[in-house]
Amino acid sequence: MPGILAGLALWLGTWTPLQRWLRATTPDGEIERGSVVRKLAIYFVVLVSALAVLLSATQVIANVVERILGTPDREQFRNIQHDLGNPATNLLVFATVWLFHRRVVQSEAARETATERAATIRRLYTYLIAAIGLAMLAIGTAGAIGVLGSQVMGLNTHGNGETALYIALVLVGAPAWALAWWPAQRRLTDDERRSLPRRAYLYVAILGGVLGVLVFGSAALYRLLNAALAGDFSVAAWHDIWHFTVDATVSAAAFIFHLAAVRADRSAQLPTVAQHSVTVLVRAPDAAAARARLASALAGQADISLP
Repeated sequence: MPGILAGLALWLGTWTPLQRWLRATTPDGEIERGSVVRKLAIYFVVLVSALAVLLSATQVIANVVERILGTPDREQFRNIQHDLGNPATNLLVFATVWLFHRRVVQSEAARETATERAATIRRLYTYLIAAIGLAMLAIGTAGAIGVLGSQVMGLNTHGNGETALYIALVLVGAPAWALAWWPAQRRLTDDERRSLPRRAYLYVAILGGVLGVLVFGSAALYRLLNAALAGDFSVAAWHDIWHFTVDATVSAAAFIFHLAAVRADRSAQLPTVAQHSVTVLVRAPDAAAARARLASALAGQADISLP
């Protein structure tokens, strides 16, 4: 309780004055509204709270799925109510923080007078959540498929807790990624395709996919060659090869999907049209006559204007 009260007092003592400065129509207010430090602080809180919410939701679902898979309550003070206590509490607390700062992000975007800056704020939030959801979905999918293959081979060394964790990562990561990615795809414009947050997300996803293919593909090839040279293609060897192959395949799927998105963005982009100042020399008795003559020559050219 002392920690809660001290933290609440510290946060209110700084957040409330900052909000008053933000709304003030003064030079200090303009500086606060354009502050990079403020935006970094907000997005840091969004990142931490989003991770906490998604991981807590994963832990809640994993505990439920583990019981469904047949894990008994053997330890003292170990039951479903106890296991759900901490993650459910963390989920509620950090969900409140996340929703509050999500509203702050929306207010920041609505307060911006420049349309592009407002869109950038929205994109930062969207692709941040998409990146977190994609990582959870990829890890969960690779793990769940790997466990399924291990079960088929009769060499399932993965406990119910690990299996439940992979399933929970898929159940939480897939909606988190889809609810961020597909709305962004529906409102896709040329400016969206050129935006730094979208490009950063796509290239980081591509880089992660390439690294996964190289690392896990190399590990699968190494295990295959090792078994071939030793003449020992045991079930354990095929089990290792299976896991590395699944991990490499999931990484390749993420790589191909996001590479296709990059190629689609490039093919759909219109050429950038910039404004250029050109000096024109016109022979005329005076400046007014020169402007009139030039205006007459440029009649009908809507994309050319005289300063």
